[in-house]
Amino acid sequence: MEDRDSVVLVTGAAGGIGAAICERIEAAGLQCVATDVGAPDRPSAWCLPLDVTDPRDWTTVVEAVLERFARLDGLVNVAGVVARGNLHEISDDAWHHVISVNQTGTFYGMRAVARPMQQAGRGSIVNISSTAGLTGFAGSIPYVASKFAVTGMTRAAALELGDFGVRVNSVHPGSIEAPMARRLGPRLPINRFGRPEEIAELVHFLLSDASSYCTGSQFVSDGGQTAGLLRD
Repeated sequence: MEDRDSVVLVTGAAGGIGAAICERIEAAGLQCVATDVGAPDRPSAWCLPLDVTDPRDWTTVVEAVLERFARLDGLVNVAGVVARGNLHEISDDAWHHVISVNQTGTFYGMRAVARPMQQAGRGSIVNISSTAGLTGFAGSIPYVASKFAVTGMTRAAALELGDFGVRVNSVHPGSIEAPMARRLGPRLPINRFGRPEEIAELVHFLLSDASSYCTGSQFVSDGGQTAGLLRD
């Protein structure tokens, strides 16, 4: 995606990793469409409200992007929420809310952009999963379930869209300096929190032509967390 006219839509763009991704896209000279439940405040991006759990919102936003730019080259599904608690503590409402945003919202996003990308014969979809989408974590079963689902949906979509020139990959952050992070946990090989801009660099790589042979893959940025645990 080296074309400076390329258009990338980012969800969950109001802060944290989403905001950092928008900044990286803008720095690369690409057109960023920044979305969140309330339209983000980014002067250098086109900002729109988007409830990722509402398929009608997805239709409205994608149609608006195509009407304005006549193209949509990239989608980064960032929007996500977490509910913490042990198995017997998670309420039905908490379960459905996490699944609705993290899993169903990602599905709606991929579905909404698939046809215009297929018709254009190009596109890159990047789904933000988590290390929780690769290995289990206690105390947040809805989050783990949703992120494993994102990992699987990414693989399936890559298989379906590859013949049309559309690539689909997932990014798996570890403990990142963001509102959702509480503590670093066990000592890591790179023993610090990751920075949102480090995730943004990885996402930009996956959006760009530098990753033209990458699809259906999981890209981990976790300080070595999933490699195993170090002893103090």
